[in-house]
Amino acid sequence: MSIKEKSVDAITEMLGERLKQARLNIDMTQAEVAKLAGVSRKAVLNAEKGQVTLASLVAIMLALELEEPLQQ
Repeated sequence: MSIKEKSVDAITEMLGERLKQARLNIDMTQAEVAKLAGVSRKAVLNAEKGQVTLASLVAIMLALELEEPLQQ
């Protein structure tokens, strides 16, 4: 199924899971990411569930060194 065929909720959930996997791949806790990103641990938790504000998403992505998609 292509991305265009998925619901917005399914896409946000998928992105949240990718954030979580990126965090786990570098062996960081939610609290560590939150501190680096300047957001609460709950914001990281919510982001991993696909429920995040744009500002928090960008901060978390930068903390996880996922800035490449932001540069396109």
